[in-house]
Amino acid sequence: MRQLRGQIARFLAMSYVALAVLMLVTVVTTIGLVRGIRGEFSDALIRTNLAKSGDKIRAESLDLINLAYRYVSPELSEADRAAILKQFEERRRSLNTIIEDAVELTAPGDLVERTQLARIQQKVVDMNLQISRLISVYDEEQAFGQLTVAEMDKLISDYIEPLAQEIASFQSYEAGRVETTTHQALNSVQIILLVMVMVFVLTLGFTLIMVYWSFQRIIHPLSELSAGVEQLQSGKLDWSMPVQGNDEISSLASALGGMATRLKQTLDGLEQNISELSQTKEALEQSEEHYRGLFNGIPVGLYRTTWDGEFINVNSAIVQLLGYPDRETLLQRNVADVYEFPEDRQYWRNQLQEGDGPQFSELRIRRYDGRVIWVRDATRVVRDRPGSMLFFEGSLEDITERKQAEADVQRLNAELERRVIERTAQLEAANRELESFSYSVSHDLRAPLRALSGYSRILMEDYSDVLDETGKSYLNYLQSASNRMIAIVDDLLKLSQVTQSEMLRRPLDLSSLARDIIAELRSTEPERNVDFWVADDMQVYADASLMRIVLENLLGNAWKFTSKHTRARIDFGVNRKEAQSVFYVRDDGAGFDMAHIGKLFNAFQRLHSLADFDGTGIGLATVQRIIQRHNGTVWAEGQVEQGATFYFTLPEMESSA
Repeated sequence: MRQLRGQIARFLAMSYVALAVLMLVTVVTTIGLVRGIRGEFSDALIRTNLAKSGDKIRAESLDLINLAYRYVSPELSEADRAAILKQFEERRRSLNTIIEDAVELTAPGDLVERTQLARIQQKVVDMNLQISRLISVYDEEQAFGQLTVAEMDKLISDYIEPLAQEIASFQSYEAGRVETTTHQALNSVQIILLVMVMVFVLTLGFTLIMVYWSFQRIIHPLSELSAGVEQLQSGKLDWSMPVQGNDEISSLASALGGMATRLKQTLDGLEQNISELSQTKEALEQSEEHYRGLFNGIPVGLYRTTWDGEFINVNSAIVQLLGYPDRETLLQRNVADVYEFPEDRQYWRNQLQEGDGPQFSELRIRRYDGRVIWVRDATRVVRDRPGSMLFFEGSLEDITERKQAEADVQRLNAELERRVIERTAQLEAANRELESFSYSVSHDLRAPLRALSGYSRILMEDYSDVLDETGKSYLNYLQSASNRMIAIVDDLLKLSQVTQSEMLRRPLDLSSLARDIIAELRSTEPERNVDFWVADDMQVYADASLMRIVLENLLGNAWKFTSKHTRARIDFGVNRKEAQSVFYVRDDGAGFDMAHIGKLFNAFQRLHSLADFDGTGIGLATVQRIIQRHNGTVWAEGQVEQGATFYFTLPEMESSA
């Protein structure tokens, strides 16, 4: 018995030594692997933070772009632009800080990572320079002009989109690194588990073999039972009791095994519930934090109220908008306290009761300092699933400046309209007086001029034999000048009659009228070689006698100014331009210099000398008066010795009728 006990003691000692060696090896191996896992997870966390830095860079860059867009907004004052520039500098410093922090997190030997961050930093610098150019261009133009629009398009296409691509590439690279590092850490965890299982199996097997041969009855079951209790104490509740039999030790082992199984099931359920609760709490905290950040960070005034008007929540923008010292002071007030007119709130409540969608209104509210401002209110009703109202939520936007601008525009429009009416009346009176004076002068000059022309002709016919050549030349010059003066007076009378005569508009075929005038021109100089082309079916709604004067002048001028060419061409046609008929008379004659186009339609203004072409210089002025009386326009194009083209428009027959 003593020998057996000694053998048992030796076997137990050997067993404990072997177990201690295995446990030591396991602990050393586990510590090394755990350190490696900790380093790999730390590296993965750094990569994750670097990827998040890309989001921060993108967000800060978008804030810079938004500030630039706000700066070039035409309705901003100089003070607002100065404030935007200050915010712009703060955002730029914040963006540089984010990039510098990201560079410090990079691995020293990772050239790809540092190269991508350097590209992002360069894109950010280029974007800031482009924003500065946009602001400079806008300051130079002092308006939202073409150069500003071009710089904004360049900012979007050449800087914002490339920056977004670089950030996406950087985040994709970091995500790949995180995935690789995490995979390595998981492999290390699997190795630890495998080593522990192998060690546990080897230890258990070795112990069982030695104890099996050493203890067959009492010591063996007691040892197994003791080992089971130790396993249970260490928290390994899935360990099964190997003791079998019908004695008290076996019963105790079975009871401990059942208790461990039930305890493990209970703990597993508790761990799962704790994990789910932890995840739910974390998601809820993140959601609430995100909502608070958006609610308080948005530059538009946001609020929530009860049906009775009690404030539930407000953001900092609405506190600033209403001029309250702090958020708590505003929460103590009622919505009715800020309305300038109580009926506005009642109307707003009625509108919300009738519709489910958001309601928009413009109303006046009173600030904390007593000043009244205009705001744009957008409000909706928030209901639960059964449809019961929970609260109102909405936004307030200060539109005082826009309202003041609208009032100023209305006042200026009224003043401008009054001035236009007064000026129009003055011009109409002046035109009537001028036309009356022109008609009177022209009419009174005709008789003495005709007498002068008649007496000079009588002198030439009856007394030419008593006059020398100098006297005859003087008499011829006198008769020529009086005849030219009579022609000028006649043209002035026609011009006066054009502006004073009553218009009788009716459908008119310009093609047929032009062909009649061309036939008359050919009869005056049948020997001339002139090719005429007239478009067919040119229908207008106009005064026939006045339009005859227009075509006589335009076609007569074309006939006259092509007289020095052995062969000439004259066209009369029509083009369609922006749903309007544009008529034209084109010739290939003497033409004119476009530098003198401003004189072309003025009375008595001639672009050619009398020695080259006769005329009074009133014909085109008469054409312009007639076309303007028809609510049309007339203009011309030409080149010296390359011909001229005269264009005019008339109202369409349908719209005129």
